Amino acid sequence: METFLHVFCGVTIMNCPKCGNKIITSFNCKFCHNDFCSNSCRFPENHKCWEAEMFRVFSSLAVKHNLGTLRGPREETIQKYYRPWLDQLRGTKNLSKEQLEKAFVKLISANEQQEVIIIKKEPEKTVLMPDVFSNQLIEEKKKRFTRIVRLAAEVKKVSMPEVIFNETFCPNHKNEIAHIHLEGKGKICVPKRSLHMMNYLDVEDTAVHEVCHLFVEKHGLEFNKTMSEIKQAIWNKLH
Repeated sequence: METFLHVFCGVTIMNCPKCGNKIITSFNCKFCHNDFCSNSCRFPENHKCWEAEMFRVFSSLAVKHNLGTLRGPREETIQKYYRPWLDQLRGTKNLSKEQLEKAFVKLISANEQQEVIIIKKEPEKTVLMPDVFSNQLIEEKKKRFTRIVRLAAEVKKVSMPEVIFNETFCPNHKNEIAHIHLEGKGKICVPKRSLHMMNYLDVEDTAVHEVCHLFVEKHGLEFNKTMSEIKQAIWNKLH
């Protein structure tokens, strides 16, 4: 039977390291990574899995030292500390909880000290180079905004409002994407931060929106109707 399974099915018959029974369908322990039979041997507590017990201790220590949550240690904590801690303890027997915790704290302290030494040993000054692509994108958005304002003014047969792109928000219009001063022929102010946030469709909608305030001051049905008419007229001019 074993020869048949091995030759024709590619199955290698193994003995369970716990009970010695033949294993056809094996169960791999996620802690010690050994294969066990389908009987109760596969459970960590039944094959006295040392690594499973160590993981339970590690989890409680991680939570105790603020490296985890009530659900257990964080993933980065496991990756950073669990294996080194386990390698230190491998081969030892009957360590007390105090000794296990001492090894855990020592590992954390050594790791933190090493990180500090690396930072001090190789100080690097980060020089922020201007993002050429970002600057080009901002300039393109400025051109598009100005063009839509001009087209909207032509549609309504009025003088084109002045368009100003500010580095910051105007004092009386903080946190607005853009706004228009209605004095004279109008002046539209657009903070640079808004240009960063807006895509091209937002740029076009905002430009029409601000021009629309020249004719309807407050938002409402009339405002929305006027804005739709201007957008439709612009679309007709471009197509």
